[in-house]
Amino acid sequence: MVVCGMLLGGFVSVPPVFGSGSDPAVYVCTGKYATTYHSTAKCKGLGNCKASVKSISRSSAVKAGRKPCKVCW
Repeated sequence: MVVCGMLLGGFVSVPPVFGSGSDPAVYVCTGKYATTYHSTAKCKGLGNCKASVKSISRSSAVKAGRKPCKVCW
């Protein structure tokens, strides 16, 4: 994660960005039944992941049919 600026007295963290475009990195569980992508690798929604968690571009996650997590997005 990248810590960026101040917001109401606290730091804001944003996902890292791949390359020079604006396609941010997201985190996915590589398990067989995983269907969502996450804004942070520490999202509670990834707590049930029995496989590994990997970082991919958001566009790749969407192309793979994944939906944004309702907890962290």
